[in-house]
Amino acid sequence: MPNSYVSKAKPAKPYPEFPLFAHNNGQWCRKIRGKIYSFGVWSDPTAALKRHGEEYPYLKEGIAPPDSYDGWRVGELSNAFLSVQKERNQFGGSPSGANRG
Repeated sequence: MPNSYVSKAKPAKPYPEFPLFAHNNGQWCRKIRGKIYSFGVWSDPTAALKRHGEEYPYLKEGIAPPDSYDGWRVGELSNAFLSVQKERNQFGGSPSGANRG
C-alpha cells in the first residue's frame, strides 16, 4: 500500500544565525527550557523573528509573555452584556424586549 502522507520540504534558514528552526508543523520554532515554542509560519520568517524577539526574554525566564490581543474576550463580553441587562432590570426595562408593543 502506498504511503498517502506527502511531506513538504522544510525551508532553509534565511541566514545561518537565524535562531529558529523549521518544524514539521509548518512553523518556525525554538526549543526554550525544554519546550518547543512556535513563532510563525514558514512563509513569513521576518514576522516569526519579530515575535521571537518580543517573547523570548519572557520564555527563557519561564514567564508567560504579555498578551497582545486587543479585542474582546468571551468573559469581558459576557460581563458587559450581563451588566447592561442588570441595569435594565433595575430601572424597569425589559431585558428581552418582550414588552414591546
